[in-house]
Amino acid sequence: MWCSTVNSRWTSRRSYATWLGAAALVILACQEKAKPVPPGEPALAGQHDTATQAEQDARLLGKDLVDVLDQVLSYKTSHRGRIPRSLREVGIDSLGPATIRRLSVENDQPIITVIYRQPAGRQVRSCRGGRDVLDESTLSGGAFTLSCMLADGTQSSVHVPAPPINR
Repeated sequence: MWCSTVNSRWTSRRSYATWLGAAALVILACQEKAKPVPPGEPALAGQHDTATQAEQDARLLGKDLVDVLDQVLSYKTSHRGRIPRSLREVGIDSLGPATIRRLSVENDQPIITVIYRQPAGRQVRSCRGGRDVLDESTLSGGAFTLSCMLADGTQSSVHVPAPPINR
């Protein structure tokens, strides 16, 4: 038996639900308002001081470092304590969209180094860390400290605060 979808009760409900969902999305998108800049905060993104810029650079490198380190330590756990010889063995590409990732081993612990591919205009060139970064992040609610190479070639510890909680 052939059934027409033109007069089907399912077609009208689907159509109604689709339009209702689209209308809800439009209403939600229109309700978001621009937040005013609090006094004391720079109005333009280019007006950050050096410490803030270094913190932002380290945060981007740190996010990549933590993700890679987590996968490397998962590999080590599932392979009876054997550390991978390369990131490729873990299934990670060493060349990311904005970073270069390297794996080394020191004192039988994996160390990940993440380097910006385009370091021009950055306060931090690269950061490195091991299991201690994950431990610190877990114990301090997401904040951690990385050993970073700054733009002037000096080595420094950079504290990366916990990401803000969106509610």
